[in-house]
Amino acid sequence: IKPKEFQPLIRIKEGDWYNAQSIENTVETLSETAGLLGYAFADVRPSFERDKENLKMNVTFQIGEVPRVYVERVQINGNTVTHDNIIRREFRLAEGDAFNSIKVKRSKDRLMSLGFFQDKLDIEQKPGSTPDRIVLETNVQERPTGELQLSAGFSNIERFIFSASVRQRNFRGRGQEIRLSANVSSFARSVEAGFTEPYLAGRNLALGFDIFRRDFRSFRFTGNNTRDTTYTQVSTGFQLRTGFAITEFWGASFRYGLSREEIGLDEATFFTNGVCDPLKAGRFLCEQLGNRTISTLGFTLQYNSLNNNLLPSSGQRFAINVDGSGIPIGIKFITARGNYDYFTRIFGTGFVLNLGAEGGYVTGYGGQDVFLNNRFFLGQPQFRGFNIRGVGPRVLRRPLNADGTIIQDRRQALDDALGGRAYYLARAEVRIPIGSAGTELGIRPSIFADVGALWSLRAPTLTCQNGPTNPAPILPGQVSPCLPSDGFSSGFVEEYLGNTPRPRVTVGIGVNWNSPFGPFRFDLARALLTQPGDDPQLFQFNVGTAF
Repeated sequence: IKPKEFQPLIRIKEGDWYNAQSIENTVETLSETAGLLGYAFADVRPSFERDKENLKMNVTFQIGEVPRVYVERVQINGNTVTHDNIIRREFRLAEGDAFNSIKVKRSKDRLMSLGFFQDKLDIEQKPGSTPDRIVLETNVQERPTGELQLSAGFSNIERFIFSASVRQRNFRGRGQEIRLSANVSSFARSVEAGFTEPYLAGRNLALGFDIFRRDFRSFRFTGNNTRDTTYTQVSTGFQLRTGFAITEFWGASFRYGLSREEIGLDEATFFTNGVCDPLKAGRFLCEQLGNRTISTLGFTLQYNSLNNNLLPSSGQRFAINVDGSGIPIGIKFITARGNYDYFTRIFGTGFVLNLGAEGGYVTGYGGQDVFLNNRFFLGQPQFRGFNIRGVGPRVLRRPLNADGTIIQDRRQALDDALGGRAYYLARAEVRIPIGSAGTELGIRPSIFADVGALWSLRAPTLTCQNGPTNPAPILPGQVSPCLPSDGFSSGFVEEYLGNTPRPRVTVGIGVNWNSPFGPFRFDLARALLTQPGDDPQLFQFNVGTAF
């Protein structure tokens, strides 16, 4: 060990105030660096020389000479279900390798990210049979990895929710995942099944598949915060996926999916004489009806250095996703998305800062436009402080008073979110520690700020009627009254709003709670900056559904 190579690691400078915590941090840094070079038992000791008259302190860091160490054995204790090879394949060190403290830490992080073991997992460094040998003793305490869940809950997004699922994340102790789930809510029904083998034939190659049937009923607000169903979407299909590691932190995956989608409207509500009526549904919804095939080929490139995938406190995660539909059949569009997350501890305590950003763009090709159900939507729960689909392009249908004036009360307007072709969303969040008792209960409060936008949609053709027998569409984006006709007691106007990349900003506080009844998420968020057409919401909560 050469002193001049370790000198830049010492962040303490002449003239700084003496700080005992800084001394301890420097000792830890020097020890970890010595371990990185293969010296497992490096003895780093600070010595002090006090100058009482000048009120100064000289500090010398002494690193005792030790031999370079090699791994003699990796010993695993406590696993009763998980096979040894499932644990060993996560180790970045094998018998005979030179000791490396960074690789030991990385091994622990990978084991914790599996979610198979309790937080008390530790890799102890014990002397081997000779001074240059070391034994890595891993003591694990397994946690249940099988989940059988029957739940009922209430969400201000989907109202009443009923779900049943069976999931095993460590099937037969081989690290395989198998799952089957069914969910029913006021606006959605789904049945899904999937299987994943993370190491196919012992190789670092993941292979999995999913099959699904999803029935979704989109809704709009009809006044006084009530809703009615607009279009229905039925999707049936499957997806095949595979993934592999490129380096320790970089990985890639590929997928192919095929599905059949059926878009419809309630004929009793939105049809007249067997035809979709623009005065009832809106011309923009009538144009979306039909059955379509979606054949999608996609890939993901990902970087992940998080210390724990389930509850990270340090590291980064970055991913680029590109999917091309219409290969070889079906409607044609390309979707690209990217997301980034950074986690770090702040103030030298249990506070964890998360900085994140994501964005996406979807476009049609071959002369095809992007249909409504393939666009992006933005709002709660991902954009806190706004209602579900509360941000971005939309059509507001405002009723008229008897004298022809517009009723401006947003609660009495019909609100149809149209989605967008481009979006961005960024967040800054600080997770606040509340002691060991709160950790055991699974309570994690946080403060946050979100900023984002959704836009890039071609203005739709709005609906207007100049008389009971003379329908005439107006130009996109215009506001013009539609006079009373059969089935309407008063006229209305339609406004196209929200199609702008200008940022929306919210701040708030939130609480995650992994309760015995399922996950809870509470958010109190205030919108500081909005755009015309946006639908802010102060309080949001979800119970009995994922968040």
